[in-house]
Amino acid sequence: MRRIKNNFMSLTSFLKIPKVKQKFAKTFPMPPFELSARIVSPPLTKHYTLVGTAFDYLMRFYLMRLNPRHIAQTWVAEEAINCLRDLPEVFLRHGYTSDQINRGLEEGNKIISQAQTELSHYLGSGKLTNNLIESALHLAQLDPIYRAKMASFLSSSICQLL
Repeated sequence: MRRIKNNFMSLTSFLKIPKVKQKFAKTFPMPPFELSARIVSPPLTKHYTLVGTAFDYLMRFYLMRLNPRHIAQTWVAEEAINCLRDLPEVFLRHGYTSDQINRGLEEGNKIISQAQTELSHYLGSGKLTNNLIESALHLAQLDPIYRAKMASFLSSSICQLL
């Protein structure tokens, strides 16, 4: 696998690798699709990025299940927690309090731990559960801290969700 900055590769980047793209297309053929009717089930959210990122995590988990000899990489959500832990001054400069940062670290660590537990159950059983889906959504909430160097989740309702 090709290495990129910080040893991370997004699912999108991974799927752009010619051999991977070819294998993915062969394994998951695109069904014929023609939209000729109105949408009867509109999205239930306006948080498209969050749901898309959660889907990326679920796809990663699925691919891990298909490939038991996979080499696990650090999740972006884990790197977000590392940023909070290792760079608190950056968040303090952006107006966050030490209490918010500490609460974010505490809740973020719970999210990571729960997701690891749910992933372990999934890899063993192959059963996709609501708990795994919920964990993927929580991981997706952490990603922006690392990806965009934002800490918006610190002032959001994430701490009240858990």
